[in-house]
Amino acid sequence: MKKKLTIQVPASSANLGPGFDSVGIALGKYLTLEVQKYSRWHVVAESPHLAHLPNDEEHFIVQTALKIAERYEVELPPCRISIRSDIPLAKGLGTSSSALLAGLELANQMCQLNLTLEEKIQISSELEGHPDNVGPALTGGLFIGAFVQGKVNYTRLDPPNIDFVVAIPPFELLTDDSRNALPSHFPFVTSIEGSALANVLVAALATNNLPALQSVFSSDVFHEPFRQSFIPHWLDLKHSFLSNGALGVALSGGGPSILVITEKGQGESIATTVQKYFPLYEIRCLPVDIQGVVIK
Repeated sequence: MKKKLTIQVPASSANLGPGFDSVGIALGKYLTLEVQKYSRWHVVAESPHLAHLPNDEEHFIVQTALKIAERYEVELPPCRISIRSDIPLAKGLGTSSSALLAGLELANQMCQLNLTLEEKIQISSELEGHPDNVGPALTGGLFIGAFVQGKVNYTRLDPPNIDFVVAIPPFELLTDDSRNALPSHFPFVTSIEGSALANVLVAALATNNLPALQSVFSSDVFHEPFRQSFIPHWLDLKHSFLSNGALGVALSGGGPSILVITEKGQGESIATTVQKYFPLYEIRCLPVDIQGVVIK
């Protein structure tokens, strides 16, 4: 292994449109670690919003790495880890998943586990409980996966020819709070409707069928109706984006960020226009990351 290791993990937006717990995309914001062997565990936060996190082996990334090492019955040497990130915490852009994957890759590289991509997707889905954040962050691009009875089945697709805009609010929403808002059961008819919408979503994404994509993207029935109350400006933002030409609007992950799709080349102008009406939000057109986790 090199004396200095760099691990880069992209952000991700899960629950894409009506693709709840199954469809996600990797986006161009990044968590980056620079790692060197050291006499003890020492974590240095280079980004201010990470400064409150533990600076020793209690850090979530280190804890994940130690858990992976224990799983494979190998010893993980202590390291000095410098961390920087432009992925906002608790905003629905996959911060916990990016940290989990950073820990997984830390153990993989430092312990020379030589894990395959399939093994990484399986392990991280087991730890996360669903594959639609960790999947796209690992593979890059568009990820469609199912984590059923402890096994992951997935397909990775190149992104469709559209722009992605995110509206990031000035407040956080913890994953547990967002998850606890969901019902434990759905009526059979609602489940059929949600499944059918997700089927059309995936077909539209795979074939770049923009009319079909526009018709279903904003139509989730599995989680958005129960999480809207956490987003104070949800209806106003949705109306503003759609009236300014967006194809669809949905929660990013469990929220509170909002993911918007537009025709190719229109994302920047729509983001700029809507930003004027919601100055407290950070509204940006983000590129799709197509590489996934990168090791240097």
